[in-house]
Order: sequence, then C-alpha cells, then structure tokens
Amino acid sequence: GPHMGARLAAALRRGDTLLLHLDETLTSGIPTSPRLGRALSPTGNLLYAARLWHMTGVAPQLAWVERLPGPRFRVHTGPPLEVPRGGGRQAEIRACMQALDDAADAVVRANLLQWLFLSEFAIQGSAG
Repeated sequence: GPHMGARLAAALRRGDTLLLHLDETLTSGIPTSPRLGRALSPTGNLLYAARLWHMTGVAPQLAWVERLPGPRFRVHTGPPLEVPRGGGRQAEIRACMQALDDAADAVVRANLLQWLFLSEFAIQGSAG
C-alpha cells in the first residue's frame, strides 16, 4: 500500500526483523541480485532494502541458507554491513545497494551449487 515503506521502517526501528529476498527475479527472469558483474538494477528488493536503511539507519545484514544432506538446511548470517554516509541521498542509497550486492555476490560465487536459481540464469544475448 501507499504507506508500506513507513510501516516497514517503523518495524525496523522497533527492532523487528525484515527479510527481503535479494535474488528475486522480475519479468526478465534474471535475478536482480547478485548482479554478477552487471550494472545495479534500478528496481526491486535491493533498492527497497537500501531505501529502508537510508530511512532508518538500521544496518542491513545478509542472510542465506545452505542445503545440507537430506532434508536439512543451515541458516547463515553475515555481519551488519557498514555503509558510509555522504554525497547525498541517491549516492548513499546506491552505496548501500552496492554493499548488499557485493556481499550477496561473494556468497553466491563461493556457493554456486547451492544457489537455487542458477539453473534458470541466462546470459543476455546467449542462444538457448
């Protein structure tokens, strides 16, 4: 709704946890994060996470799931990301998006076989 950002920001300020899936796929079918060397997407949860950080000052923190043998999983969390302030709102939001994407990129590259959407990833301009 029209006030969702304010409600989410209030929840973060209260200390609530908010989970946003950064590896969402939009209409292109290509995950919005990690970008794996591509330019940052101007839309999606990466942008929303950065805007919420800017609104609240609550440091974003990356979390991911590791598949274990059998029907078991392990949840990992990285440290809160330190994102520098300065340069104005747009520059700060972009810096936060880049910090989140860099953290996600490192996790995915280190665990390529764990990343669920890898089989659906298509390189733009490739055949088939």
